[in-house]
Amino acid sequence: MTIINGLINPFYFFYLVIIGDVLNKLFVMCLALFALLFIFGCTSSQNVSVVDANSVNVEVRLIDFSGVLVLGKNINSNLGVNAFDLMKSNFDVNYIDYPTGPFVTNVNNLDFNKDYYLALYVDGNYADKGINGYTINKNMLIEWKVESLSAFGLS
Repeated sequence: MTIINGLINPFYFFYLVIIGDVLNKLFVMCLALFALLFIFGCTSSQNVSVVDANSVNVEVRLIDFSGVLVLGKNINSNLGVNAFDLMKSNFDVNYIDYPTGPFVTNVNNLDFNKDYYLALYVDGNYADKGINGYTINKNMLIEWKVESLSAFGLS
């Protein structure tokens, strides 16, 4: 407390009453804001992790015989979905059903001649089985590339 000539400094009261009250209110508001951010921040991050744990991203590309990307689509998929079912539900898929499984002949009516076929690549590698043999269990890249039959000695 400041005393000038035996009198109490009037500015000291101003500080105590006005400034002190403002600082107390500011402190309480900051504390309340922090509590709200903590509560809602924890709640939303828990919900996001549950959703992300059950779904993955599948990128599907359709590439023509000259290597040009004709179609590219990112699909959010649940885990455990059959890749052939995923294709049929997102694209116009033409296929021949053989006893060993479907053979995809076209996707979204891509125009190419009889000397070419659609080659399946999964995660950048030439597929070792048909599209129905793959289950979505992680983020995946599915590519359909138009390739020449002459590479196999066929025409």
